[in-house]
Amino acid sequence: MKHVRQIVSILALCGLLGATYLSWGQGGAATVPGVPVPMEYGKLTEGLRVGLVLRSEKGEVPGNLVPGGRITAVLGLDNQHGADLDLTGAFAWVFVGVNKEMGYFTEKLALDAGRKLAGESQKEIGWELADLRVIPYDKELKVVEGYPTSTEPLTAKGALTKILLVGSVRLRVMVYVPATKMLVQGNTVKLTLGEPNLAELSPEQRKALVEALLAQFRRDAFAGDAAHKRAVRLGKDLLPDLLGEMEDPKLSEAGQQWLAASVCDLAALETGENQQRAVEKICRWLEQGKGAAVIAYYGPKVKNQKLDRAILEAAAENPGVASWAARGYAGRREGKVRADLTRQVLAKGDGTARANLAEALVISPGKEEIAALVKLLGDAEARVRVATADVIAKTKLKEEVLIGALVKALDFKDETTRGAACVALEIVTGRVSAKGRWGDEAAGTQAQKQAIIADWREWYEGQAKKQ
Repeated sequence: MKHVRQIVSILALCGLLGATYLSWGQGGAATVPGVPVPMEYGKLTEGLRVGLVLRSEKGEVPGNLVPGGRITAVLGLDNQHGADLDLTGAFAWVFVGVNKEMGYFTEKLALDAGRKLAGESQKEIGWELADLRVIPYDKELKVVEGYPTSTEPLTAKGALTKILLVGSVRLRVMVYVPATKMLVQGNTVKLTLGEPNLAELSPEQRKALVEALLAQFRRDAFAGDAAHKRAVRLGKDLLPDLLGEMEDPKLSEAGQQWLAASVCDLAALETGENQQRAVEKICRWLEQGKGAAVIAYYGPKVKNQKLDRAILEAAAENPGVASWAARGYAGRREGKVRADLTRQVLAKGDGTARANLAEALVISPGKEEIAALVKLLGDAEARVRVATADVIAKTKLKEEVLIGALVKALDFKDETTRGAACVALEIVTGRVSAKGRWGDEAAGTQAQKQAIIADWREWYEGQAKKQ
């Protein structure tokens, strides 16, 4: 079988100037630059297979790309017919799937019009992936003559790596051959878009990235959560931009919360004046009542005395904030709940605050924390009892006094408490009641539930007699 290979750097299609390189050979290996990743193809369609692989010139792991990184997307054509294939007017395009609701497709990529692909031969064409310009995909678009078409002009929104956020996308190449009116689908390639180094971006690139990120904080809670995670990945060099965003009056309440979390996380990476500038802004928000619970949770990680004072002052005025501060100091700073915060929440907190406190108490439970958990298992509100039983089960906290408190919680009349206590007992002790598992279909009647409760009580009394 003869093998025909070609390299084409299609920079002109991306609005950039660049040379075109051609290399034809007989029976040789592909000369597309980069790590020699084998070509993978899609299904054979009327004698033609189409494939796509990613190859790196600098040795990066194929399938991972950051802005500024150069990865060559290589299209493979495999003509398994004995006859030549006329490529006049042929083109490719790449569909980029982000999720079930969002996708993009590239502009048309010419396939060396005027040449033919010899029978029983192969050909490869490569272009810089980061330079491909993409158009938002709409499910209403119709594929006409091999390409998504609309009654309105379709305009590319920009280069792939500038449009897409960090995460995994899937690429699938399509090839249309007018001579045979074939639209052939290739294989699917997974690509991970990584974060850039802010210091290495041009001023224009950095501005575009920051503007896109800040816009997410102005949207809903899900977008704010994603923006927070991305801000942390980008690192402390982003902190000045976030501090400026704190003055934006368009921020929603959800945006305030996630922006506060981001500023606290990045301020924890800073020292000296840079950290102090962030602390000043955070404290001002606390005074204004903005993002107090979030700051109480994320702020302790900063380890700044001024911020600590501001958090504890806010906690003293609001038991709900105190419950978040308890979790923040225990989980993100000291590894142990502050006793003053525990006392305040138990004495003055509402059910939501007391339930939240349970999450902090299990982080590093000593005698005081165990005693507080026992108290919460006997709380007057079912939601507090259930939350406490759930967190004990989640952490598999096996303490004799807690097992006793879980058994005692079975005395409450509401089934939510009884059910949570039974599940926690099963997980903590590793024992299943001889009468069945709470929640199983076989244990659905009141009589069966009472039998399970009675069995747990009997088991616990037996354990107590053994000691």
